Amino acid sequence: FELLDEKDELDNTIVIYTSDHGFQLGQHRLAVDKRHLYEHDIRVPFITFSGRSKQKSASKETVLNIDIAPTIYELTTASSKIPDSMDGSSFA
Repeated sequence: FELLDEKDELDNTIVIYTSDHGFQLGQHRLAVDKRHLYEHDIRVPFITFSGRSKQKSASKETVLNIDIAPTIYELTTASSKIPDSMDGSSFA
């Protein structure tokens, strides 16, 4: 972030950090898969940082993969009106 700030690009930058939950490799003595209702199978990180926003927030709401595109849309445009052709909801 320091380099972006030095180059005066921090306000024009959005950083998104997320991850897949991966495969269980024999954990819980189950077959290699990722479709189980264990906490580490259903929870994945999704963290965004926008240099434009000085506000910090967290949400306990359930976010689905389908919500990523509307969230990026809202973060990168001046509009919070998601197009009707786009599925999902923004959580920005």
